[in-house]
Amino acid sequence: MEVQDNQGKENLAIQTLNTRQGKPTKYKTIEPTLAEDLSKHNPYLYSAIPDHSELDLLGEDDLIKIALINREDIWLFVERVEEDTDIIYAKVAQRVKRAHELQEGQRVAVKKEHVCEIKYHDAHDDSD
Repeated sequence: MEVQDNQGKENLAIQTLNTRQGKPTKYKTIEPTLAEDLSKHNPYLYSAIPDHSELDLLGEDDLIKIALINREDIWLFVERVEEDTDIIYAKVAQRVKRAHELQEGQRVAVKKEHVCEIKYHDAHDDSD
C-alpha cells in the first residue's frame, strides 16, 4: 500500500491511501495540537499522554484522541498506521461540535505526536 498526495506535491491537505482492497481512499491531513504541549499547558486534563512504546502498539480499530486547541477533543478510529512515517490514518468516531471542517466518519491523517490518549481495541471483547 502506498501513500500519495493527489497531485504529486508534498504538504497537500488531502492524501490518497490505497486500501487493502486496492481502492484509493482520500484522507484529510489535519494538524491538531501536539500532545506534549497539551500536557504542559493542562497537566490535569492531559496527564496520560502515551509514550513511544504505547504508540508503537497502535493498530486497526484502536481509538485515539486528538485535541484541536480552543475547540474540542476528538476521538478517531484507527484504520492504518504507517510506521516509517508515523502517520495514522483514521476515521472521526464521533459527532464533532465545534470543529466544523470535520464530520463523523470523515477520514483523516494525523501524526503519532498528536495523540493525547489511546483506547486499545480488545479483539476478544464482544461488548462493542
